[in-house]
Amino acid sequence: MAITFEQQRKRQQYLLIAVLAIIGLTAVLLWRGFFAGSSETPPELSLSQRPQLTIDFNIFDTQAFKDIGTGTAPVEIPAEVGRKNPFIPF
Repeated sequence: MAITFEQQRKRQQYLLIAVLAIIGLTAVLLWRGFFAGSSETPPELSLSQRPQLTIDFNIFDTQAFKDIGTGTAPVEIPAEVGRKNPFIPF
């Protein structure tokens, strides 16, 4: 059962309509999501309203922090590693 040119043309038209509908729907959703004006305005903070930030550096002097270490094991490099020129034939 061969597909005639008319059936293939109708299939392409339906596919084109579906693709255009998806592109249109995506454009509308993006427009409403990104470009629509928001009714909420973010509160403005002045320099006097900023919270104070204090950092306690005494944590680095504790024994628990000193016991952590570097977290890596020392790497042992073997004395002999392969041939001098690995590209020459045996």
